[in-house]
Amino acid sequence: MQIAEVKIKQSSKAIMLQASDMVQAGDMVVIDSDKSIVLGRVLAVYNEGRADEGFTFDRIATAEDIAKSKELDIRAEEMKNLAKEITRKYNEDMKIVDAEFSLDGGKIMIYFVADDRVDFRDLVKELAAAMKLRIELRQIGIRDQAKMIGCMGVCGKECCCKQYLSDFDKVSIKMAKTQNLSLNPTKISGTCGRLMCCLAFENETYSELCSKCPKVNACVCTPDGKGTVVSNNILKQTVLCRIEKGDEVKVAEYPLDRLNINKNTDNSKIEGKDNRTSDDNNGKIGNESATAADKTAQGDKKSMDKNKPSNAANSDVAINKANAKDNTAKERGNAMKHSNDPKARNSSDAAEMPKPEKRKKGKRYKRFANSNGGQA
Repeated sequence: MQIAEVKIKQSSKAIMLQASDMVQAGDMVVIDSDKSIVLGRVLAVYNEGRADEGFTFDRIATAEDIAKSKELDIRAEEMKNLAKEITRKYNEDMKIVDAEFSLDGGKIMIYFVADDRVDFRDLVKELAAAMKLRIELRQIGIRDQAKMIGCMGVCGKECCCKQYLSDFDKVSIKMAKTQNLSLNPTKISGTCGRLMCCLAFENETYSELCSKCPKVNACVCTPDGKGTVVSNNILKQTVLCRIEKGDEVKVAEYPLDRLNINKNTDNSKIEGKDNRTSDDNNGKIGNESATAADKTAQGDKKSMDKNKPSNAANSDVAINKANAKDNTAKERGNAMKHSNDPKARNSSDAAEMPKPEKRKKGKRYKRFANSNGGQA
């Protein structure tokens, strides 16, 4: 067994399935899916690969299968017109796009587009009664509509989604900016009203080339001197620069490899430096104001320095007072030890007990009575 890449319909996504060794690229094959039996064309054959679930290879299509498929396509067009007439009664916003039969002719699938979700239960009943078939309604997007119908692009060729695209890639407005395209929606949108799919084809190449080019208004070094970037030609990899030498202004185009580009340099910064140094009077005024500010700062510093010694002196006086009080307490404690009064001795023992390390500010020591027996 080999792996075959098969496209069920011109507008559908290609699938991978296991096929017999007799299958070749370009053959028409019959595929049995979970919902119906369909006809597909083999795009390529591989010796290895992974098959998609839900699809099974049945057989190589015969001439009868191909003829029957053509008849069903004609019948599907008639059923599509009938579905359009019935749909107008229920929902005017619902637009029928396409219809297709299964290969056995017992089921028809109808594709439609709508802005919002549609409740088509009553519609399905009426369609089934009119067509006498099993019907499946499937809502699709606006891009899928353009892919099924097919139309001409702005380039003059058929839309890429109809020709060869099997899936839609993400397209953003940033891709148009990178490629230096006009941001006018009418110029960068396809027939479906969305951004053109071809914007994503060359986005990687443009992003790589743009990363090498300097930014507009950036300062660069050219063979003729320093200049300012006016514009970039991304594909030619050239830069249009403006060079000013006194009263002379020169605009020339240089290859990218002949320029010395400093991406961190900003032209606005350079112009700011020139403006600051060009006017001498403004410079003098700026220097005078700076000198005045320095003097004011120095005066404040001196006043702060004057306050510092006074604070230090106050702290020294407080320390000396505390030491004097401690000495006085020690002398009184020694006097009480040698006294004959037991109460005084006990009070002296209590005074010799270790004092707590942290004392509350402003705490005064107890004054004890003299050795004549007075109480504290």
